[in-house]
Amino acid sequence: MKAAVLHAVGDIRYEDIETPEIGEHEALIRVRAAGICGSDIPRVMQTGTYRFPTVPGHEFTGEVAQLGKPSARIRVGDRVAVVPLVPCRACKMCIAGKFFHCENYDYLGSRSDGGFAEYARAPVDNLVPVPHEVDDLSAAVTEPACVALHTLKRAGGVSAGDRAVIFGAGPIGLLVAQWCRALGCQDLTVVDIRQKSLEIAATLGIPNRINASEVDIVKSVRNATDGVGADVVFEAAGSPISTIQAIKIARKTGRLALIGRSTTPIQLDVSLMEEIQRKELNILGVWGFEYLNLPHHDWETSLNYVKEGLIKVEPMITHRFPLSRVREVFEMIYAKKEFFCKVILLP
Repeated sequence: MKAAVLHAVGDIRYEDIETPEIGEHEALIRVRAAGICGSDIPRVMQTGTYRFPTVPGHEFTGEVAQLGKPSARIRVGDRVAVVPLVPCRACKMCIAGKFFHCENYDYLGSRSDGGFAEYARAPVDNLVPVPHEVDDLSAAVTEPACVALHTLKRAGGVSAGDRAVIFGAGPIGLLVAQWCRALGCQDLTVVDIRQKSLEIAATLGIPNRINASEVDIVKSVRNATDGVGADVVFEAAGSPISTIQAIKIARKTGRLALIGRSTTPIQLDVSLMEEIQRKELNILGVWGFEYLNLPHHDWETSLNYVKEGLIKVEPMITHRFPLSRVREVFEMIYAKKEFFCKVILLP
């Protein structure tokens, strides 16, 4: 089969490799679409995966081509989204149901081969049926949609009267904004320094959009809220500047969810630390997605919200490429040769 194989940092090749062999509790997936995550860029171009060679890609969807043994839940021919996390289910965190904090986890696309290939191997338990109303490209974005939903849950959710501000109009930020609206929060503001990203937010129906390169975001939010500030703030840009701004615009006893991954140090001076303390600000770290069946299954929930049109993916997809152009695509993204939001590879 054809696959994009990472042989070393920056050395990703489109080549022939053996089709994976599956075990008794696994399935062979014919990949239909795979998204490039923001974390894939440094993984491929800067840090590498946990071993070489590796097939990257943890955001993907496809069709079940083969099952290790018959399953009551999944059949050959089913379209599925693939949960990339493979927990050990035996460590203390797994026993507590905190699968994403598993001490001995596997992960498709970084620790094991993932979805940048014609076929991928995955545990049957990691497959989530895709409703027929949801197209392949939208289904490939299920994982980031689940990350965004988990971000809201970590922040304590939103309600109709809340004022929410989202820093960063990339895929996660735009999905967070859509979840806020879908779950009842209408007073939404998305902040970015890229006008094209804000235009996508407008296409998605996000009511308030601020270009932070043109407007003092702290003054703007304070003026709009009579000096009170935002009830909940989401930092999805991974920027030290926006993190500091997020602290400043959050109201007293407000909530700040940190989902963006900063690549540079964030320095908090004495006055900012005092502001956090005086406000009794709730700062919550976010990492990954929820992977439980009860009380809700976030993956099924995300797919259903996409099916109902409450979460829209298509306006976020700015590029679609055949897998054969994978090297060119990563060079384009890494060098920021052109604007992009969500990039999809099509094996």
